[in-house]
Amino acid sequence: MPHKFYIRVLGCAKNLIDAENLCGRLAERGWLLTDDPYEAEMLILATCAFIAPAREEAARVYRQLARIRRETSAPLVLTGCHPPYFGQKCASVFADADCILPTWRCDEFATLAERLLAGERYDLTSPPPDQPPDDDHRLLLTPPHTAYIRISDGCSNTCTFCTIPRIRGRHRPKTAEQILAEASALAALGAKEIILIAQDTTAWQCPKTRMRLPSLLEKLDAINGICWVRLMYAHPARITRRLVRTMLSCRKIIPYIDVPIQHISDEVLSRMGRAGGKKAVIRAVELLKSIPQICVRTTVMVGFPGETEAQFEELIEFLRQVRFCRVGIFAYSAEEGTKAAGLEQLPKDVVRRRLARIRRVTSALTLSLHRKLLGKKEKVLVDWVENGVSVCRTYRDAPEVDGVVYVAGELEVGGFAEVCFDEARAASIIAHPVERQK
Repeated sequence: MPHKFYIRVLGCAKNLIDAENLCGRLAERGWLLTDDPYEAEMLILATCAFIAPAREEAARVYRQLARIRRETSAPLVLTGCHPPYFGQKCASVFADADCILPTWRCDEFATLAERLLAGERYDLTSPPPDQPPDDDHRLLLTPPHTAYIRISDGCSNTCTFCTIPRIRGRHRPKTAEQILAEASALAALGAKEIILIAQDTTAWQCPKTRMRLPSLLEKLDAINGICWVRLMYAHPARITRRLVRTMLSCRKIIPYIDVPIQHISDEVLSRMGRAGGKKAVIRAVELLKSIPQICVRTTVMVGFPGETEAQFEELIEFLRQVRFCRVGIFAYSAEEGTKAAGLEQLPKDVVRRRLARIRRVTSALTLSLHRKLLGKKEKVLVDWVENGVSVCRTYRDAPEVDGVVYVAGELEVGGFAEVCFDEARAASIIAHPVERQK
């Protein structure tokens, strides 16, 4: 009988790809994935350690799986961001884990998996490698019509609040050949939407040919089977006219881009170590707004050390003026070992108040955008069907982080359908189909 394993994945899409790599390596050796942790012979937790709330969530799930481990005797594997974040302390902090597994050692782990069943324990803690990860052995955990491609790993930016260089190492780009081969393989498996991710996608440059991101997008645009190419995690200081021209000229590069700005105050951006400052943010927005129907998604942070009421109001006013299509919001988290953690911190009640206010503002802005769509027709991608309702996304909506469209009736999952928007909400839209699905 094949062995079964259970995996719980926390955090971002980069962590998801790491988990897919691990699942793929195990599947190649005959292991089967189960969604029931009580029938699994091995439990795996892929953790996120980016900020304190993520580590708190990981700790809660770890305790749950540790309890199941004690009840079933299934070994528990801790992977994801925690092994590099905690380093040599990881095995002692998470004493119930039978294996501490950095994501870059998945191939080696697959050969050890059965030994865990015999009661052996492993601590594979090691520093990040010099090479980018090999993502050729993934078992997709997303619906088959949507897949992520990691074009690089690690980060060489110097943001004062961020632990990513510590967790992921320096920026290590894949070659264009690797990325295009992945995209072709995913298209052959039925992927219609390809989502490009990295810590900073706009920093990508092919280590062999020196090709930059716009040229890569042009080559992705030529791959048969792919309908949407979505770009995430772009840095505002690296938004160029060439990139904008490429988005305009390539049919499959959808008019959507995720550009985390973090803030707009020059003083705050300087303390954050964000290259380009306010000028780069404004220039990026102006360039991107020249693309018809563009949806610019962004992320902002409130409560950074030293943020004054005036600087917070400057951010609120900028969001109202620009009217970003989608906005993710974080409260600043003081991370041990970062430069920002050594600055004087704002009172927690101030941060909570600002977070609540900016959420109200952005929610109202998104609702206003959705109301402008009422009565209009648009193509949506069908993600799944539940209780007779199709859950879909427009090109404005990346999986998990953005909104959804609810359509009454059972549309074909993984297909595109034209719908008419009927009712607006802040996080979703109600629609009805207007023609046969394509």
